[in-house]
Amino acid sequence: ILLEDYHISTLHPDDISYGLKSFIIPTSIEPGNYYILSKTDYFGNISEFNEDDNTVSSQLDIKEAQESFIGIDFTISNNYITDHPYVNYQGIISNNTDSTIQNLWIVVYLSYSDHIDNSSDIIFDTLEIPYISGYDTYELYGDSLHLPEDVPSGNYTLIFSLIEYHHHVNIPGNEIHAIPLEINWPAYNIVRPVSNAEIKIYPNPTEDYILIFSETHWSQLLMYDAGGKLIHTYKEYVGELMLNLHQLKSGKYIFQFIDDTNQKIYVRQVIKK
Repeated sequence: ILLEDYHISTLHPDDISYGLKSFIIPTSIEPGNYYILSKTDYFGNISEFNEDDNTVSSQLDIKEAQESFIGIDFTISNNYITDHPYVNYQGIISNNTDSTIQNLWIVVYLSYSDHIDNSSDIIFDTLEIPYISGYDTYELYGDSLHLPEDVPSGNYTLIFSLIEYHHHVNIPGNEIHAIPLEINWPAYNIVRPVSNAEIKIYPNPTEDYILIFSETHWSQLLMYDAGGKLIHTYKEYVGELMLNLHQLKSGKYIFQFIDDTNQKIYVRQVIKK
């Protein structure tokens, strides 16, 4: 059964197209287990060395229609984290009720298991959905989550959980989406917080510049924006360093101080007004 087709106007060499699409399952489909098949270059217009990697499949469990519920579904760009503490995600929230739902919240947990355990799980982000109209969807894409820098390497589960709203009782199973996540930092130890005896940054928050004083020789200083994009790299310094932030947009920035000698990474956050 052909559900839908999509057209990408231009894709340059070595380029990647990202997107989030929703489609409607025909109501005539009987409940059961199915596969969603996605095939690129469907008509074979592009000559390739390998045609075997053009199709991917995902399992889909279709249940009997329910009167009303709010459902969530999330994907992440990478289940294996090793070189930076950011996870890019996409999500879709579905309102299968006949009324507009307001003030929804998604709580993001980093869990040691595949279910929420309030005694050990780490809550490190919340996502606000202002409203969703009846029988409509709300899409989140292009955003990133900043993992806690002091989390050790290991196997985890990233859990997106919908909070109760307006005393509405949701159908169990629709309000949780769990994704396996493996964290494997390099040979460095990620340390937080940084001792004032080792490094000082001020003013913070700042409007134009910051002064960094260090008693330790740093091999590299990496500056990221809140989305995980590398802004600048500073090599080999010790002592005093002044950085001009005048051209940067207001927001949060992450500084990673890498000490190759002692195999440590120190992380600090700077706020630009």
